[in-house]
Amino acid sequence: MNSVRNEHTPGAWLEAHFSRFIAQFTGPVNAEAVTLAARLVVRQTEDKHVCLPLEEFAGNEIEFDGTATVCPELKEWIDQLRSCPGIGYPGENVALILDGTRLYLQRYWWYEARLSEQILHHLSQTVPVETSTVGRELSRVFPEKSGELNWQAVAAYVALRKRFCIITGGPGTGKTTTVAALLALLVGQNTDRELRIALAAPTGKASMRLAQAVGGAIERMEIDDGVQERIPRDAQTLHRLLGYRHGSSRFRHNAENPLNYDVVVVDESSMVDLPLMSKLLDAVPCGCRLILLGDRDQLASVETGAVLGHLCGPRETGALFTQAFAREIQEHTGAGSLQIEEHNRNAVDNIVHLRRSYRFRDDSGIGLLSRLVNSGDDRAVIDLLRSNTSAGVSWKDLNQRESGSSDLRKRIVDGYAPFLQGADLEERFAAFDRYRILCALRTGPFGSERLNQVAENVLAEKSLIDPRSRWYAGRPVLIGANDYTMGLFNGDTGLVLPDHESAYALRVFFREGSQKYRRVLPQRLPAHSTAFAMTVHKSQGSEFDRVL
Repeated sequence: MNSVRNEHTPGAWLEAHFSRFIAQFTGPVNAEAVTLAARLVVRQTEDKHVCLPLEEFAGNEIEFDGTATVCPELKEWIDQLRSCPGIGYPGENVALILDGTRLYLQRYWWYEARLSEQILHHLSQTVPVETSTVGRELSRVFPEKSGELNWQAVAAYVALRKRFCIITGGPGTGKTTTVAALLALLVGQNTDRELRIALAAPTGKASMRLAQAVGGAIERMEIDDGVQERIPRDAQTLHRLLGYRHGSSRFRHNAENPLNYDVVVVDESSMVDLPLMSKLLDAVPCGCRLILLGDRDQLASVETGAVLGHLCGPRETGALFTQAFAREIQEHTGAGSLQIEEHNRNAVDNIVHLRRSYRFRDDSGIGLLSRLVNSGDDRAVIDLLRSNTSAGVSWKDLNQRESGSSDLRKRIVDGYAPFLQGADLEERFAAFDRYRILCALRTGPFGSERLNQVAENVLAEKSLIDPRSRWYAGRPVLIGANDYTMGLFNGDTGLVLPDHESAYALRVFFREGSQKYRRVLPQRLPAHSTAFAMTVHKSQGSEFDRVL
């Protein structure tokens, strides 16, 4: 394993200083092994991993500041780390925690331990259902088609029976439709009292999409008007749900002051990092249903920890329910083809993987491509793209000198002119959200930084923008860091436009709900970047009509 980082990067600076701090607590004999581990654990967290798995690095060569170093063998390394007073055992109040063969920064060990404790508590909570009506209600909301297994009905039943439920699935598999139907069933069952329901997501963009999706699904269903009116149409960010405090990373709601809800639904859960997920579970009161929605095959969160992916475990083709619960599901949903695994020690009755895409067929270009990508078959991915025979995806060869080609320039103008020429805020935001340039990388000839420059040049030539200054009308910006004081968070997207309420001075507008916007002075924005082009990682939770 070769781990390389430029010595001038902030991460390398932090690695070096932290390792020197830890070295103060160890003697000269073990100093090299301890400082090496300290640098690596910082590097791991900088790379968004929760801990340093010593067995993966032991005996392997790594590189620091241009110098190659070989890590000690595992047993020898662990013995050396245990001798350092600055490294402790689980639960101790020291800088680094050694838990078996995993080395953590203390705060991440605490978050992981606390999250595990909370999840185990929630997993054990079940809810009785009215057996005489639940099957009929599920059949009405999710009619069986052609005798095939309806995983949405299975997911809804699991969420009815369990206070903690994860519903995972790829794009278009009906996660929010399933939750909308579930909420209708829950509201219909609680006619004697008002059900307190919260819809939330990690970013403002994702929370607005959740509200729109749930609202649209409810309107399409044949549901009593009284039930419809009691299902919320608004969603909020997780930070707002938990009650962020200005200038602090602590929240108003926690274990001592829990949320006052009966049901909490969190969409795009793959974007939720370890610290935030831990704080969310802390704030969910006993007796509240927590439903996590997300795609376990998406990239992990942009911060530390891939919580949803780890909770869902490795990809499986069959159901991972215990025998007793699988038979219960079959009885109430008619899921006759549900697989029952006789001796599956990994069975968890709280997780459902939706398999059928309602957005595109499995044999469509996008369906085939996504399946090949998830399977890791890189050669088949390239063959499919190069064939140009699948509708919905196409391939065009460009060399590094063609990042300003005429074809690319035309696509930029066609994609962004509608938003730049929009008549009002709602029209501009709607047009901007229909198209995006996505990049695999941030740097390089086809990275997001380079293509943002190309886009600005092309749009300026057409007199659609005037980018002679950093702030110009029509500049889209993507927030890159959480700012609790400003209430802006990683992934939020804004548009720089003249504000008629401020003598047409430039302001950055952010959506805060249906036709609701907030204005921010450009100079007050936290870390951000131009967003004509963005990395695939940053696009998580987005839905565009067309992408380049």
